[in-house]
Amino acid sequence: MVRVTRSLTLVSSLCAMLTACGGGQDPSQAKSDAQVERNLGSTNATRLDTTHTISDVSVRDAQIWAERAAINRAEVEQPTEAAVPPAGAAPDEKNAATATTKAITAPEASVYRFLNSQTGSHLYTRSVNERDTILNTLPQYRFEGPVFGAWQATTAGLFPVYRFANTANGTHFFTISETEKNNVLATAPYMHLEGPAYYASKTAQAGTTPLYRFYHLQKGFHFYTASASENQYIQANLSATYKYEGVGYYVNASIGNYDRALASFAGKTNAYGNVNAVGDQARFGNLRNMAFSPSGDLYVTDAESSQEGPSSSVGYVHRPQIRRVSAAGAVSPFVGSWTSSSHTDGAGSNATLGGNVAMVFDSSGTGYLGDSRTVRMVSPAGVVTTIAGSLSDADYVNGLNSAARFLGIRGITRDSLGNLYVSECYAAATYPSTQIRKISTTGVVTTFAGAASRNTNNAGFADGQGTNARFNCPGQMDIDASDNLYVADEANNRIRKITPSGLVTTLAGQSASGAADGQGAAASFRRPYALAVDKATGDVYTSDWWGYTVRRITPAGNVTTVVGADNQNGVSFGSLPAGLSHVGGLAIRDNRLYIASLNGIYWTNL
Repeated sequence: MVRVTRSLTLVSSLCAMLTACGGGQDPSQAKSDAQVERNLGSTNATRLDTTHTISDVSVRDAQIWAERAAINRAEVEQPTEAAVPPAGAAPDEKNAATATTKAITAPEASVYRFLNSQTGSHLYTRSVNERDTILNTLPQYRFEGPVFGAWQATTAGLFPVYRFANTANGTHFFTISETEKNNVLATAPYMHLEGPAYYASKTAQAGTTPLYRFYHLQKGFHFYTASASENQYIQANLSATYKYEGVGYYVNASIGNYDRALASFAGKTNAYGNVNAVGDQARFGNLRNMAFSPSGDLYVTDAESSQEGPSSSVGYVHRPQIRRVSAAGAVSPFVGSWTSSSHTDGAGSNATLGGNVAMVFDSSGTGYLGDSRTVRMVSPAGVVTTIAGSLSDADYVNGLNSAARFLGIRGITRDSLGNLYVSECYAAATYPSTQIRKISTTGVVTTFAGAASRNTNNAGFADGQGTNARFNCPGQMDIDASDNLYVADEANNRIRKITPSGLVTTLAGQSASGAADGQGAAASFRRPYALAVDKATGDVYTSDWWGYTVRRITPAGNVTTVVGADNQNGVSFGSLPAGLSHVGGLAIRDNRLYIASLNGIYWTNL
């Protein structure tokens, strides 16, 4: 996510391990925690809303900060080299240095981190109000999530961590040392004391982990991380830019239960277009299916136009292009073009796509596309070839590779053996297509579930084995770790489950449209559309196209609403449920849920 200078590129690769600290109020004012939150959400966020240009600092400035850092080190226990985990340790190694059984009983404080894309500095806050104000009003701050825990109140062994606002460059500084705090107040009039941010330890107690402190030698701001790998990477590779100042203090080694928030990843709400750029400078049109490749790039179907309506055409797009979004939010074209809607094999923009292109990737990074009347393969370099169906002829025919015919493919997924499955929804025809088809590893196309032939009775609802089951516009699909297939059965307002043997059951939902959370058939949906499975838990996430929400269904069929509010159309960031518009795509990676809605891609922690 960090893009400003070469010295900050480490953050993109270590995003899951990033850590730092956050804002507060002087306890001498004896205000409640809620009042602190209100103050942070208004005054501090307003103070940030300035256009600072961080200029180079002098050698003397660096020397002064080095002297101040020595004051802090004198008060804080510095770990021995043996206590620091080795480079290349597991991603959760930040908890390994000192964490054993959690001993501190004070209430935890979640800490959130932002990157200022204009300056390359970071903001850390524990205030949910401040976090949400920044998310909704200051787009230059890229949310990087909850990154570590501290404590909201003091107890034996904890001390206040003070937050200063640097009025010269708009950054923040934190210290646990009373002596260093007083030195800054006495010698740096441009540093405004905002009070205690939270509480931490000066020693390596059980349940704590070191917070490493760095000073940017050229720009004069501080950087903090509790990740041992990030600490070691900076010291080994970026010492000419970031001067290591030692352990600033010890924070909560436990991740804890953090408040979740909706944040922007790429694109901008209500800003339509086709612009390749980074983050909210990129522009999208009508976003639909999304999928991650093994490398961590996110691929999304984007289209110049869409057709809306209450029928099976809901969410259908024309002139699609698949676009790639890197882990840092950089958007680039992959295959297809907004200038045409057809079926042509080729490389990059020379390949043309038909409609709602669904995607899935294998472990080598090869993609498989469900594209209206064809199943196609796309290499990591963007070369598209058709592997089943016909570029020129749409129909419902089983057979081998090019002898097979498809009609209205809406979803695609792949099992652990390499078999592909596609869903078909084409209710406009006299003889509709509304089945699940299977493409074996040898290219043989068969009907996996749903009616085995085209006729006027294809569409309907019935659980059962294979071709005895019935669907009514099956859409996006995904598969769990046991090769069970899940389908958004759009017009039936249900989520269906299909076992590897082809047994179809209803996981959740009922015929009546609604927004009721609950168990199984007691829950209701307003046209389930996008769908993704969390392989780690087996939870299914789906979007209500007409409800503007994302719902979670457990393996037992319990439905809850996690993002958005029913029938409230509009994207808003911050504390969940936040707000969404039509949701066309969902994808899950690294315990985050990515959501495509209204010209943008957003994310929240699961």
